[in-house]
Amino acid sequence: MYNKELIQFGLSATPSYSKRRALPTSIHNPIRQSPWLPIYHSEETLQFINRDAYPDVGVGDYFYENHLVELDLDGNGSDNRPRTSGDANPYAQYVEREHYEFNTKLLGSAYLSFEIMDGLIAKTSLGATLEQRKRTRWDGTEHHASGASRAQYLLNNRFSSRLISDNTLSYNTQIDDHEISALAGMTFQKRKYETSQIVGTGYANDLLKNGKDRTILIFKKRRRHNSRRKNGHRQEHTMIRINKIFSKDGKVLSEAEKMVKPTKKVEAEVKTKPEVASK
Repeated sequence: MYNKELIQFGLSATPSYSKRRALPTSIHNPIRQSPWLPIYHSEETLQFINRDAYPDVGVGDYFYENHLVELDLDGNGSDNRPRTSGDANPYAQYVEREHYEFNTKLLGSAYLSFEIMDGLIAKTSLGATLEQRKRTRWDGTEHHASGASRAQYLLNNRFSSRLISDNTLSYNTQIDDHEISALAGMTFQKRKYETSQIVGTGYANDLLKNGKDRTILIFKKRRRHNSRRKNGHRQEHTMIRINKIFSKDGKVLSEAEKMVKPTKKVEAEVKTKPEVASK
């Protein structure tokens, strides 16, 4: 049996996890938006849109600058439409897009030291860094005025590992007034990176939200054993907006109806004055 003082062992591990939602649009888009431009269409704003180009826009839909017809809004004789944030609604660019980054990291190290004989020590150590990064980018069908043609979903995964191993053999002794020290060792290092990316485009349905329901509590009581147990869990769910249903040959079988309220029309009354017959 070896003496426990001759053998030393150590182990350490530091795990970490983070979830971050990134801003899906540049900050200058919301800043340069004109304050008088609304977020959603109302019955009043529908009177100014280009119905030839946007016949299906209704009350409650996102307001885009491209919806406006050529109007002389400044009263200076120019009929150019306002151009601030282009053809994108800054609010829609945020709520209709979700960009997340998930990071899982583990830092670990271990060592083993063994004294073979007086003054002769063998030691080996291993250090590891494991990192998993996942990025998801969902751009819905309504984040841009172009609709489903600009919609996409991107999934990016990256796994990296770094290993380093140190192995040494040291000898220390003293003979009379002389000290003798010797050290021999070798080091191994290995790095590995793996990446994968999936991009989906051209879809007509939207992933609205991934979330969890309210906490469900489960209470158990055993009468005879006089024991109580209380557990809880939250059921995960996914909300999807279905805009179109296609058949195998690509034909549209069903399409979601849009509630388009009729716009108010102002009819001018023309009053005619009675003619007075001349004598």
